[in-house]
Amino acid sequence: MMWVEILSRHHHDVTARHRVGDAPIRIGRGYDNDVVLDDPFVAAHHLQLQRTPEGGWEAVDLGSVNGIRSDRGKARLDRVALDDERIIRIGHTLLRLRSAAHPVAAERVDTRQLPLWPAAILLLAAIVGIELTSDWLGETNDFQLTNYLAALEPMGELAVLWIGLWTILCRVFTGQARFERHLVIPLAGVLAYSVTDEILKFLGFAFSWPTLTGNEYIALCVLAGLVIFGHLQQIAPRRWRVSGSVMVGLTVLAVFAEALSINEARRNVDPPPLQGRFYPPALRLAAPQPDSRYFGEVARLRDKLSAGRKDGDR
Repeated sequence: MMWVEILSRHHHDVTARHRVGDAPIRIGRGYDNDVVLDDPFVAAHHLQLQRTPEGGWEAVDLGSVNGIRSDRGKARLDRVALDDERIIRIGHTLLRLRSAAHPVAAERVDTRQLPLWPAAILLLAAIVGIELTSDWLGETNDFQLTNYLAALEPMGELAVLWIGLWTILCRVFTGQARFERHLVIPLAGVLAYSVTDEILKFLGFAFSWPTLTGNEYIALCVLAGLVIFGHLQQIAPRRWRVSGSVMVGLTVLAVFAEALSINEARRNVDPPPLQGRFYPPALRLAAPQPDSRYFGEVARLRDKLSAGRKDGDR
């Protein structure tokens, strides 16, 4: 007893299995075949599976227009040797022949997945709490709740569009929406960025490291790439190499584009101050600099400006 398997276009999932007897086995669109395929690019009698003199199996073209091709190959073949792993393509259909003795993987342990809604709610609460606290720390006017809500509105609209897009794509390509997963993934990314951004701002203030405050976009690009990788893994979990390549490519492109944009902006206008937020003086961990150093830098800057004016007058 043999089994003819029809595979999905991703080469991993079996969409149908047909139990067949011994050779020869005919495959095509005609109803008198052993395996009938509903593929307009397959001939009425497309191929025949038969035994070889050595006892193996081979696929033989029966004079079809489109012929037989080996898996992803483009060359037309009249005869293909088969084993339990060899995949052939006729028309737009992928086929594989397997014997009844072919071993199968061990059964998986059935573990019920916990609902992700509680995690999503906790992530959302943490994000809102961090953003409201951040706005409150930078507030210089009287407290107004509408200002805080207005700051969260565009973030909410963007999140709805982002999650909806990935949910639709997952539904189209996998048949499952997986809304909860596509909700948790970006929320985790936003929370990670909020925490990272606050840490960078604090370290920039505490140690007088303006570089940390000026380059936080790198962390944003990296986390955005990880979020995209998570979404792609829900659509094609076995294509992690492709998902990883897309993540790395988009991250590098985003960092390069943002760095170029910042560099161009600094050429045209004076760079803005890099200090992101002021904290209580007790939180500054860097050693204080003497006044003489500050006035010395002012004097050097004054001499540099004076020299520039003299060169301009000449």
